[in-house]
Amino acid sequence: MDDTQPEYAGPSRLEIIILVLAIAGGVVGGLFGFGILPPDFGSEDLASSPTPTAVPTPSFPITPKPSPTMDPALEPVREPTATSLPSPTLDPTPDQPEATPEQPGEPTILPEPAPTASPSASPDPAPDPTPTPTATPLPTTAPDPPTPVPTMAPTATAVPVPTPTPDVGFDGIYTLTVEQPLDEAYAGKIISFKIGGDSANQTAIWQQGQTNELDLTASSLALIPGPSTGGLEKVYTQPAFGALLASPIRQPAPPPVFQGTAKVDGVPVPQGTVVTAWIDDKQVGSASVVTKPTTPESLTGAGVFFRPLGNKLRRVWSYDATLRVWDFYDPRSGFAATNTLTEILDGEIVWIDVREDVEFRRVGLFKGWNLVAMP
Repeated sequence: MDDTQPEYAGPSRLEIIILVLAIAGGVVGGLFGFGILPPDFGSEDLASSPTPTAVPTPSFPITPKPSPTMDPALEPVREPTATSLPSPTLDPTPDQPEATPEQPGEPTILPEPAPTASPSASPDPAPDPTPTPTATPLPTTAPDPPTPVPTMAPTATAVPVPTPTPDVGFDGIYTLTVEQPLDEAYAGKIISFKIGGDSANQTAIWQQGQTNELDLTASSLALIPGPSTGGLEKVYTQPAFGALLASPIRQPAPPPVFQGTAKVDGVPVPQGTVVTAWIDDKQVGSASVVTKPTTPESLTGAGVFFRPLGNKLRRVWSYDATLRVWDFYDPRSGFAATNTLTEILDGEIVWIDVREDVEFRRVGLFKGWNLVAMP
């Protein structure tokens, strides 16, 4: 029987791994024991890491080796660090930082607060020195009395006498017709006028069918005895232009008409003042001053009827034998509101005064007056 022992070939690979793990475990345990590593070191990584599957370890005879132990006398002792407490200050602390939880085994170092400077008292300003008044020396001699200044006597200024402004009065017009009776002959005679009881400064000549614009003026201071032509300023005449003067023969003839304003002493006379016409100291016509009539917006019937004659027409007269009234039509704008002939009837006999020969409604008219029946 062979008693020879087998030759030892050295530790196997598995034994080496187990030995290394044992040494590593001892080292880690020492780090935890000395407080170098915190107790929860690696717990998060271990929690998040997947759990390893246990691998069965084959059983081999393991020779236990004693783990190295450290002499307690050689273990270093950590001395605690003294922490200075902050001194209280009067100023409120705005925001305190949140306390950080202390890790076990690590000392917490608190910052040393900076000392707060105490406010210094401001010195009171020094008062300004009060100036001492200086005494005024008294005059040694009395001052000279002031020289009197002579006072100028005011000069009397003449007060101007205001000139009275004449009253505007009533702004009206008169329209006066001087008709010739059958037993009279007025052709060529002078017509004088009166405004109320005052003789007017204007006169005119009686001419058949004339339509005249004549403004009358008078003075209340003038003393003219009666409607005489003596002392009058002017005689108003209007060119006849073919006017047919009334003859001594007893026949009706178109009368002249006068229209205008009336003023006494430069002031228009009141409404209702009577204007009269005189021939040979005899009153031959009268009219009252009235408000100016409103001008019609369009032509009347007579205006439309005679419009084809244009500016060749001077005037038209018509006699109403029943009423014994004369009516006239003058195309001028000054008579637009005072024309009394407004309509023309078929067959009506009228006096027409034209400036030149002209044919009107198949009727030949000659320059001057024409007595015709309207077709």
